[in-house]
Amino acid sequence: MMQAQNASLTFPEKDQLSMPNNNERALWEKEYGAMPTIPSSHRLQPSHALVELARGYDLSVEKALDLGCGNGRNSFYLAKSGANVTAIDFSKEALNILRHEKRKSNLPGSIKQLNIDISNGLPLESNSFDLVLDSYCLCHFISEKELKDAITEVHRVLKPGGRLIKVHIDSSDKYYLQRARRKTSYGHISYDPANGIQKMHMSLDSYLSQFRGDFRFIKSECLQFNDNVRGVPYKRSIFLCVTEKPFS
Repeated sequence: MMQAQNASLTFPEKDQLSMPNNNERALWEKEYGAMPTIPSSHRLQPSHALVELARGYDLSVEKALDLGCGNGRNSFYLAKSGANVTAIDFSKEALNILRHEKRKSNLPGSIKQLNIDISNGLPLESNSFDLVLDSYCLCHFISEKELKDAITEVHRVLKPGGRLIKVHIDSSDKYYLQRARRKTSYGHISYDPANGIQKMHMSLDSYLSQFRGDFRFIKSECLQFNDNVRGVPYKRSIFLCVTEKPFS
């Protein structure tokens, strides 16, 4: 089992970073609208990694925050476990899908959707969530400042003892390796010409090295599976990691 060490958050050097596309919101509106290119954009099944984690880990909490919830597929999964979920995304098209599906659902928990750009901060109370889910969300924060600010906000809104679950397409994923744009100290940044979207990719080790002291390592799992992307099969590689906000 991997252990995280104690220190402050660290990030790649500025000259290794690429700022997000200024038209990023428009790219995601298109992705969740009439021109989807990512299989999960309109797939309502929850993340493979989240389902795998739940086989041996209790995901039942009172309050959960789903960062970059997209169409709500993971929000529904958490709400089915009884959680009251705050689902946030800056794409109105994504939240329209969530809203439509929520009308058809009968959930033990609840889902509250908010149209929020995380890069502007989280207008949510401090120490208020038992769980924060980052499923393929903060991988799009490839600016040093925006990434650091987002992690600081996640830490703020989590209760002491609250868990951060990270699901990340790692640096060995075959689809994005073919679309690697540049190397970084933690892995690489990819650019997908099918949708114009950039992502950062790292290994589990390099991810854990960034959390020294701010979060306590709990557990991790790596998952590889075959997936079909626009008619082409790829070997996908992702990791999930559970960390905890310390009580002191």
